[in-house]
Amino acid sequence: MSNHGGRQLDHAPSPIEVLPEIVGRGRGRGEVILDGGIRRGSDVVKAIALGARACMLGKAFNYGVAALGERGVELAIDILQREIDRALRPGQPPHAGPAQTARRSHLRAAAGP
Repeated sequence: MSNHGGRQLDHAPSPIEVLPEIVGRGRGRGEVILDGGIRRGSDVVKAIALGARACMLGKAFNYGVAALGERGVELAIDILQREIDRALRPGQPPHAGPAQTARRSHLRAAAGP
């Protein structure tokens, strides 16, 4: 799912806000891949916990290649991996053992407007 161009709509919901509804309506008939709004590893963890099968992460790699070429892409991958590890293992050192699987129950509902 994507909201490409949605940034021009000031009050449109973000993809992650409507993700649970879309996953629920799909009732397992297909895979949901979130494309949009992913800026850091913790965003990936949230999306997976809310039912996405995968996330599209092009922007981080575009910035990496523009800044440092191939090494920049490798660095972007490393940063995202560390952020995912950190989100899955709060308070533990990186690579402290198997990470638990992210689930919707691990997230709190956002505060109201």
